[in-house]
Amino acid sequence: MTSRAVLRARAPLRVSFAGGGTDVAPFPAMEGGVVLSSTINRYAYATLRPRDDGNVTVRSLDYGESVDFGVDDPVVFDGRLDLPKAAIARVRLLHDALPSSGFDLFLHTNAPPGSGLGSSSAVVVNVLGLIPMGGIIASVITCIWFVAAPAVVAERLGPIPALVRRAALTSGRP
Repeated sequence: MTSRAVLRARAPLRVSFAGGGTDVAPFPAMEGGVVLSSTINRYAYATLRPRDDGNVTVRSLDYGESVDFGVDDPVVFDGRLDLPKAAIARVRLLHDALPSSGFDLFLHTNAPPGSGLGSSSAVVVNVLGLIPMGGIIASVITCIWFVAAPAVVAERLGPIPALVRRAALTSGRP
């Protein structure tokens, strides 16, 4: 086995103050929607360790589960760690995006599942960020968000105090 770097990722969890659910289809298509939220000092963590046998193992400390499949095997959505498997399957759609040698993926969050702190989204961000081509995609999406989101937020916030509007436009920017 060749020595390769172990990759780690951390994405913040968040708390929503208003508008939760208005950004989930089909609501925004019919009514429009905006969510006011902020990150907190709790995180989702992921570690990717390359392997040489063409297999993928996903382990979740939070759920106490693990799933195994071959890099080229169809992903089976059976209720066991379906979210990270879906992110892996999505990256697989890109030509040569998934490491063909395989990898182990370890997941953990600072909040219990179902806490409402956005741990599912943070897990997906971590998975996309750790898989080589997925990391490029996540970076592009982040750049688009920081460029486009303030205008979208300002357009959707409507008649609210200017101070709140300015805070929404400047929060979260690097």
